[in-house]
Amino acid sequence: MKFLPNLIKTPTLEESDDDEYYGTIAVSAGDRWFGYVLAWSLLELQGDHKKYNVRVISRVHNNLTDDLHKKGAEIVSIDYGRSETLETALGHVGWLVFVSEMAPDRVKLARALTDAAKKVDVSNIITISMLGAGDSKAQSLVDFRDIERAVESSARNWVTLRNSFLNQRFFHFERRIKENSMLTISVNADSRWAPIDLDDLVSALSFLAIDDNGLLRPGLEDKHQRRIYTLTGPELVSGPIVANEINLAIKSPHAVKFSEVTREDLEDYLLGKDKGSKERNKDLFRGLEQRKTRHFNYPKPAPLNPAEVTAILDFFDYVKSGRAGYLSGDVKAITNEEPKRMTYFFRDNSDSFRPNPKRNNYRQSQRGYDDDEYERRQEYYEDDGYLRRERVRDRKFRSKF
Repeated sequence: MKFLPNLIKTPTLEESDDDEYYGTIAVSAGDRWFGYVLAWSLLELQGDHKKYNVRVISRVHNNLTDDLHKKGAEIVSIDYGRSETLETALGHVGWLVFVSEMAPDRVKLARALTDAAKKVDVSNIITISMLGAGDSKAQSLVDFRDIERAVESSARNWVTLRNSFLNQRFFHFERRIKENSMLTISVNADSRWAPIDLDDLVSALSFLAIDDNGLLRPGLEDKHQRRIYTLTGPELVSGPIVANEINLAIKSPHAVKFSEVTREDLEDYLLGKDKGSKERNKDLFRGLEQRKTRHFNYPKPAPLNPAEVTAILDFFDYVKSGRAGYLSGDVKAITNEEPKRMTYFFRDNSDSFRPNPKRNNYRQSQRGYDDDEYERRQEYYEDDGYLRRERVRDRKFRSKF
């Protein structure tokens, strides 16, 4: 993997013209959406007055890191196989927001980063984990617990935030809702869980690391030391309840209905392998990193990789087992405020979830064939080594079928 130099030099306290400038908070995995959006939020919290440096640790240089660079973040590229790059990335860092890499070898990569953090004496680590990490046998959730242990065994001050399913992850279900008026999840109709809004995660994160003056805290407060918090929303929901929340928000004659699907079906959908999905997914996420939701202006999620999809599927299996059906109260314990209800998320983003059943019919009328035929033609081009992915309507091509 090509090693990229730092894009911005981190000012020291002596070099800064701002007397209130205080230290550096780093966010790992900033080249994927979750790390990116947390770093983005830390930059937004500063407003126009920079009081701390945000360092983004990434393996690759992409449009997400470009966006963070433009907002004022320091981008530091790492190679997990070269420990010196990890130590450089964590040098002079007071706080690390530990977002694990969503890859099959994430535990190995996490241990490399925690070893480097210990060597350069990173004072405070906030580990971002997942609900179910403590008692699930699913491999992705077992991995999250192993990552938690890696931090616990090496960090001087640490706190863990286990998150329930983020409301913002429902954007990944947008296509089926728009086209088929269906919310398809691999849980039973009576399975319960308590989704958390990204705004509440960011709020908890900021309360832990940033004081009332907008400066980084010198250290983690004693009451949060070595604590594992589980961040849930304020209410238990089910698939039908989520569908009803969408309907209340969109006020459409085309009501969204919940449908339980198999794990395999949901996996194919989230990976874009279901029938007719390739071009539609490309349209849905085209320019996504530049689109903003109206819900506290967070950037929308980018397409998922296989490891991220597996984690979502494992979480829904955990929900299906009945072990996610509780409210923790930990958001209020950290922020002294109640978490936000799901209804506000769907109201703020109603346009994203409003069904448009005519879209399929229009697409078919323009192409002259349905989605199954479109998929077959795509495969024909791919098998023949062509890279065409636009509409095909020329007579020579049609004559082949």
